[in-house]
Amino acid sequence: YNHTLFTMIALGPENGALQVVPKLCPPGGCTNEPDEVVDEREGILLWSDPETWNDADLFPNGKPKAGENVTIPFGWNLVIDEDPAPILLLDIQGNVTFSRTVDITLQATYILVTRNGWLWAGTEDEPHPAGITIKLEGTRQTPAYAIREDLNLGSKVLSAFNGGRITMFGKHVSKRWLKLDSTAEAGNNTLALSDGNHG
Repeated sequence: YNHTLFTMIALGPENGALQVVPKLCPPGGCTNEPDEVVDEREGILLWSDPETWNDADLFPNGKPKAGENVTIPFGWNLVIDEDPAPILLLDIQGNVTFSRTVDITLQATYILVTRNGWLWAGTEDEPHPAGITIKLEGTRQTPAYAIREDLNLGSKVLSAFNGGRITMFGKHVSKRWLKLDSTAEAGNNTLALSDGNHG
């Protein structure tokens, strides 16, 4: 950040164990907002289809692999129809939804919905029928994702900003809580529920 004094004290057996490369922010300040990406495509694209990822300029490694950064460009209508490999950063600038016929688990450390991107599932009148699990990967040491000096999203992020939207409507759950049928003792690895039909 501009006007920030950074002091580092390193202790280790080797002088070359840690390398720090400082960068000067421009006069308008530093920004970490992903660049705008536009790729107009016709129709519905599927995550599982290798042809979706055939643009070597956008996806030099083809279909996204574990640990990669992935940008869904403006101009895409993408359906996640399989469990993607765990991603580091998923930047959604297009329209992204989930398969209505299979349960999906989406794993990433940072999920950013930006620049009029839309992450959605179902509508209020027509809830999404299949299961969706969004799992944010990381630990307490996972670095925070700072967009700019006044916008730090924290670590393990699902965020919509700068025109991005997230809307999700799942099937109705009749019960949001239930009682235990018996006391759970220390060391138990199962629970007895008062009602097996818990929604």
